[in-house]
Amino acid sequence: MVAPLAAQEPETRKRIAITFDDIPRGAGVFYTEDERTKVLIQRLEEAGVEQAAFFLNPGRIAKSKDSDKRIAAYVEAGHVIANHTQTHPRLSQVSAAQFLADIDAASAWLEGRKGARPWFRYPFLDHGRSDKTKRDAVRAGLAARGLVNAYVTVDASDWFYEGEAQKAMRAGQEIDILELGRMFIEVHVEAAEFYADLALRTHGRQPAHVLLLHETDLVALTLGELVEALEAKGWEIITADEAYKDLIAVEATRYDTPSAGGTLTEQLAWQKGLPPPRWFRLNDTRLAGFEFDIRVRGARRYIPGGFGGVWDYEGGTCAAGSDLRIEIAPDRVTFYESVGTVMKVEREGNDALVTLAMEGEGETWDQVLRLSLVERRDGLRLFTSDGAKPKPVNDLPRKLCMEETGARP
Repeated sequence: MVAPLAAQEPETRKRIAITFDDIPRGAGVFYTEDERTKVLIQRLEEAGVEQAAFFLNPGRIAKSKDSDKRIAAYVEAGHVIANHTQTHPRLSQVSAAQFLADIDAASAWLEGRKGARPWFRYPFLDHGRSDKTKRDAVRAGLAARGLVNAYVTVDASDWFYEGEAQKAMRAGQEIDILELGRMFIEVHVEAAEFYADLALRTHGRQPAHVLLLHETDLVALTLGELVEALEAKGWEIITADEAYKDLIAVEATRYDTPSAGGTLTEQLAWQKGLPPPRWFRLNDTRLAGFEFDIRVRGARRYIPGGFGGVWDYEGGTCAAGSDLRIEIAPDRVTFYESVGTVMKVEREGNDALVTLAMEGEGETWDQVLRLSLVERRDGLRLFTSDGAKPKPVNDLPRKLCMEETGARP
């Protein structure tokens, strides 16, 4: 006998669909466009992924050789395609009319094509940010066009690792490719687990999830192992068709938060009032940059980029004369009346221990400085202490001066 719906146990299975944004992309540092397409199709088949979704920017097609044939190859392999705008604008930076016209241009290219779905994915996951009038205008425009918001529930900023690897390799820098792959997989599994926990606490059940990836070389290199790692954690790979039938799809069209964007998981947790963190920690690319520099670049003489910039205590002015102001560059740290040249950088957990050759007020000395980054609701904070001693309680937070503002879930 089937139990009444109200008496059934809530869904706890972890299910996830795989999606790719920004199709077509140009050649990377490991593959040509054709090679990458063939590898992705092969990896998806080997991993048993029945259907992935590819979100297109048709305006890029003329810029990439044979890209229409590569898109067709994905469809012939059983995958589906959908709208990601014609030219990839950010909604918060254009008018609603311009944005909808860009959507229409992409829809015109997709119309009647095999494998096309009536789904729309916002570029940059930007739903208008704090402009609710614009947010609602686009929501209404999508509904009038019969387009469904193809939301994301799991995001680990895969594009960042691809970009850092490309910059390093094109600059002739040595990177640890194997460690890059391990890190990439670990980060994405950690993100999936984080969002699954957040979703369960938000809904009291586990919705079908949607993973955001991009058509990059790094994804092609690691996709098979990534699927294996997810499955080892109890995840079931499902089709995008199945994922977008979940009940939370309705919430994607009507949630109301102070700033609209990012994953749907974050937005619904924010709307419900769940306490932070509601934002996966390594989607802050300053923190991800620290991990990348230490693990992949093997940086030992330079401070990881995540710590870089001008910092001042929370009540400080950030002006050059502020006595607790600190400026961090890759090879030096400048204090109020002294400057230190970086001699060595070591990692201790998520902290950096920086050995400095100090100079100031006519004297020289050596110093080990501990740098710690802490994610808070209103942004990152930097803590510093004597690296030669046990780590103290964080009691003097510094804010990042001239940090970009904007609400975060």
